[in-house]
Amino acid sequence: MQRVGHGETTAEQLEESYRAAGERCRRAVLNRLPEGWFRPGRRVLDFGAGAGRVLRQFRPEAEAGAEFWGCDVDEASVFWANRNLPDATFFANDERPPLDVPDQHFDLVYAMSVFTHITLDWADWLIEMHRIMRPNGILIATFLGQSMFEKLLGDPYDEDEVGMLILKPGASWDEGGPTVFHSKWWIETHWAPAFALLEVTDNAMARQEGMQQGHGIALGRRTARRPDRDALLSLDLDDPRETRALANNVERLGREVEYLRRGGETMEQTILRARLDALEEELQRRAALLADVERSLSWRITKPLRWTKGALARR
Repeated sequence: MQRVGHGETTAEQLEESYRAAGERCRRAVLNRLPEGWFRPGRRVLDFGAGAGRVLRQFRPEAEAGAEFWGCDVDEASVFWANRNLPDATFFANDERPPLDVPDQHFDLVYAMSVFTHITLDWADWLIEMHRIMRPNGILIATFLGQSMFEKLLGDPYDEDEVGMLILKPGASWDEGGPTVFHSKWWIETHWAPAFALLEVTDNAMARQEGMQQGHGIALGRRTARRPDRDALLSLDLDDPRETRALANNVERLGREVEYLRRGGETMEQTILRARLDALEEELQRRAALLADVERSLSWRITKPLRWTKGALARR
């Protein structure tokens, strides 16, 4: 509870916050499924389950016959959950796929605050989610959009310039790990080869509960064909938002590198060096990707058209 807490001052407040967050996530899942969906034979995976904050809330559905599984990179959490939450089966997984489960094993995978921390391996994990799902399987995943961007960064939000915005690459899980923001348009473009998206709603968790800020929710149904990794990663060179988002991420990563360099005297040197190495690697990767886009023939040919389109949109 302390690991995922948000500054609660007493044990009672921490426990109440932990329980309430799990219940909110359960409601978010139930609200997106038909009534009676959790019948015997249904198999569900909580991807990134931790110590079962969300999964423990599904006891009524487990007692009704649905089968629940949870996985996480933190082996201590998995060990604890297997000893204390008998309504589900938990297993540890690596930070990169695959998961140790058969093909087409689950009817539903939900991932609460997981793709908000996955950086380079996001496409491989989407492909893995596709592999382990039965035909027409459902994915429910949260993402960080406008309200969380403004809350965490204190900056004005520009949907066109976020895309998939990676900050703090290399941060340890004790620090909260990397932070990844997503624009609605980016998810709709880049997740589509793996999942037919039925909903991408920014701030959905907050709207559901009458709160000001919260995660967005993406709901998708497994596509029939196995997705191609290159199709997930490919950039739409005719969409100027791709270039604007890349340029924004390069600028922010550069600022973060400089901030960490200036703060070197106040941080453990080994932690600082690991963070800087990861940051600079991601900065170089994104800068090279941006340069490739700007050099591409398609990008140059369509530049006048994009300029006109952007000018009309601004008017």
